[in-house]
Amino acid sequence: MNAKLYFAIKMKGYWTLYSSDFMEENSRKISLDKDFLKSELNEVFGDRSFLFPKGLRITSIYSKRSEKHMGLKNHEYGFLVKYKIEYNKRKLVTINSDKHDKFFLTFLLENLQDVMSVQSQTVKEIDSDRTIITEELTNEMSALNLSAFILSPIRHLMNDFGYVYDFNQYLTNLIDGSKHLITRQHILYAISFLAEKGCPILENRGDNLYLFKDMIRN
Repeated sequence: MNAKLYFAIKMKGYWTLYSSDFMEENSRKISLDKDFLKSELNEVFGDRSFLFPKGLRITSIYSKRSEKHMGLKNHEYGFLVKYKIEYNKRKLVTINSDKHDKFFLTFLLENLQDVMSVQSQTVKEIDSDRTIITEELTNEMSALNLSAFILSPIRHLMNDFGYVYDFNQYLTNLIDGSKHLITRQHILYAISFLAEKGCPILENRGDNLYLFKDMIRN
């Protein structure tokens, strides 16, 4: 069997994949700056990779006593009552109800929020009841894979919901009738929403970067 040999390499938190031929051609020396776009990870595993720009910010306000909340619970700060996404201080969307037509963004973008929290996170008490958490991308570009977006809400599910919540049925009714918990289409729709609102998200395809908004229109 003439199976092709690949090497999976993790550099500065990013997984990449290179063939043995590529490794030989480069004297087994790989660098993130020079070789990241040459990774075959997405092609081999069917994943997709996006680059999110500096200045994308998510602000969440939690309340311990408010009866009007969105059902998403932080065990330390209470229930989510307001969720805002901004790019370079320009508001893209504000969500303050689970009836909002973009409520699904609060969990479909959890992987993005995880990355933001590592780069920049501030937690401030507004008063004895409310806490505001601001998370932001501060690196020039942050690479995130589609697969990580799909897995992150599932991983957070038990921590985020403080009571029994029919999450699967909610997605079924809200988005497209799928019986799957999170699908590629759900995540791509969330990313496309940000792109259409003016956030210059790039997608890595092969050795090239494309503005995701242009690819949606094409």
